Amino acid sequence: MIGPLEVVVAIVVVGGPTWVISKFIDKAFGGKQKQAQMEAKLAHDRTCLLEAQLIDAHRQNEQLQQQLEWHTKMLES
Repeated sequence: MIGPLEVVVAIVVVGGPTWVISKFIDKAFGGKQKQAQMEAKLAHDRTCLLEAQLIDAHRQNEQLQQQLEWHTKMLES
């Protein structure tokens, strides 16, 4: 039968290297994941900025179209 001390030793023997390996993997690949998340956030921010610029350009275009129509009517009269 396995005693409590042997169970603790088995947990430490198996858990210790497993913990070290998991920390190594996290350090090796965790930075890449964080970088990818940051790049995705920057791309999203850029998309939002471009969308706002597009909305502004569309609004300005509508205003210019209205001005053109108004000027055309003024010239016709």
